[in-house]
Amino acid sequence: MRAAVYRRFGAPEVVRVDEVRTPVPRRNEVLIRVRASTVSTADFRARTRVVPKGLAVAVAASLGVFRPRRRILGMDVAGVVEAVGSGVRSYAPSDEVIAMHGARFGGHAQYVCVRAHAAIASKPRNMTFAEAVAAVFGGVTAQSFLDRTAIYAGTTVLVNGAPGAVGTAAIQLAEQLGANVTAVSSSGNDDLVRALGADRVIDYEATDFTRQNHAYDVIMDCVGNAPFDRVSRSLSTNQSPPLFPIERSQEMTTTALPASDPLRLTGVMDTHLSRWLWLVKMLLAIPHFVVLAVLWVPYILTTLFAGIAILVTGRYPRPLFDLNVGILRWNWRVGFYVYAALGTDKYPPFSFADRPDYPAKFDVVYEAHPSRVSVLLRWFAAVPHLVIVAFIMADLFAFNQPSGVASAAFSLLNVFVVAAGVLLLMAGRYPQGLFDFLLGINRWVYRVLVYVSFMRSEYPAFRFEAGNPDDSLH
Repeated sequence: MRAAVYRRFGAPEVVRVDEVRTPVPRRNEVLIRVRASTVSTADFRARTRVVPKGLAVAVAASLGVFRPRRRILGMDVAGVVEAVGSGVRSYAPSDEVIAMHGARFGGHAQYVCVRAHAAIASKPRNMTFAEAVAAVFGGVTAQSFLDRTAIYAGTTVLVNGAPGAVGTAAIQLAEQLGANVTAVSSSGNDDLVRALGADRVIDYEATDFTRQNHAYDVIMDCVGNAPFDRVSRSLSTNQSPPLFPIERSQEMTTTALPASDPLRLTGVMDTHLSRWLWLVKMLLAIPHFVVLAVLWVPYILTTLFAGIAILVTGRYPRPLFDLNVGILRWNWRVGFYVYAALGTDKYPPFSFADRPDYPAKFDVVYEAHPSRVSVLLRWFAAVPHLVIVAFIMADLFAFNQPSGVASAAFSLLNVFVVAAGVLLLMAGRYPQGLFDFLLGINRWVYRVLVYVSFMRSEYPAFRFEAGNPDDSLH
């Protein structure tokens, strides 16, 4: 097949049309004949590796250090299903679909394979392929952030960078929810944003919206020039958290979680973290540590029972699955609060269930029928990942008492967390880049844990994904 390929980072001229091997759909995959794709901000950043401060290391790990790891760009596609792999029931050849391929890229080609349970949906019948694919990148990004706040009739929303892919989607989605939308754009796009549903338009070339005596419940920054310290006076106190930097979302899309990853681990950092509270969080979290120490025993036992059940019946018992997911969810919330991220000052709930009001989220896609044979091979197959996890979690150094007994030990993860705490204490701020980096480390560790203990079919990708992933189309 023909594809737009780039073999080194640089200007648009590094991209060449070349002949490459046509992908073959594997189990639970859909092969799409691409009819339309887009060139987005994410493609630009992947091709040039021009990224925000704090993300250079994470992006290099994801995209490649000296040469591109994924040589075909294109995060989204619209096309026709050409073939399906075994196990696919939701789609069939000739179905018209749209899909978000995310950080796996590959859309700038004649064919691309997408997981059937990932970010894929039927194309609206009243839209052309070009029209449908234009809505995917911006729509998914905007929706993922709108989902993190409460928008209802009368909510005041300001969209900075309204005429772009994310901005145009945000206007329409907020308008459908009944919000009063203010769009920030150039005067030349006034008619466009009004036609999409904006109630008020501010020409950024003539007026600085942050200097107006007007407060908004939600500000969506689709440009990257409206940091919190600049717009804080323009925010009302009705929403929490009130600011969602969409521009960072677009850039994190280049390192987003692959849609085929069964793990969904996210965390939203508090807008105002206490400078000193992190110093005593270990003491405050002792009740949780006691409970978790007890819970890890049934976690190990249920994992062993589940493995036996898979070998005998070919099924992972759903009650055991839900229990283990609940234990890991509890563990992640406590880690996010104290030793793994310091991302929130909100005390973790004593609960297995998902809590919509808590900023740390954890979930795993249920796989009813894992491979029986692969149950016996998981630990061997995961050895490369386990080596990496051991490097992240093993003690780098320890402080010993005179008796020789270790009184404190620090892993690589702990070192970065302590660094975040020191910066918070001294400077009163937690760098977003460092927070995103810690999320990436935690996601890698939990991804390997999920693969081994849930005996998944999907082998964990050797890819570092900083920050939070975009939501899927579902």
